Amino acid sequence: MPGFSEFDHAEVVRRFRPDLGSADAVRSWLSETEDPRQEYQKVFAEALARWISGGHDDYGESFAAFRARCWQALSAVHETSPSSLTTWVFTSGGPIATIVQHALAIPNERIAELTWALVNTGITKLVYRRGGLRAVTINQYPHLELAARPDWITYR
Repeated sequence: MPGFSEFDHAEVVRRFRPDLGSADAVRSWLSETEDPRQEYQKVFAEALARWISGGHDDYGESFAAFRARCWQALSAVHETSPSSLTTWVFTSGGPIATIVQHALAIPNERIAELTWALVNTGITKLVYRRGGLRAVTINQYPHLELAARPDWITYR
């Protein structure tokens, strides 16, 4: 479902740092830094904060529109699934974070912290009960821990 697609992280960075408008420009910039991972994380965090703030209208998809799209996709799954059926949705960290944000009423200013903590292939369990959506588990990954392969636990 397109509603569960990830946001355009390259655009988010590019709007914050136009000089990093291409993959080649990013590679070139990172090759000149002492700690490429840390430098990219710093720029990405600042770019994400700019996008989330809603104070700029130069994005193809605003953060508010992204959140609404993800929530609408989840609502559509809920509305079309029989109540006795378990439904699996496979998506990325951004959509998961915004859906959990909604379920737990996390303010926009804290959403990036949740995003950074999500593990690739982590499992989040949501249930609909009277009164709305509830997060039962967030970011569980026993399948990776049981494999005894710490290198399989990744965040991007």
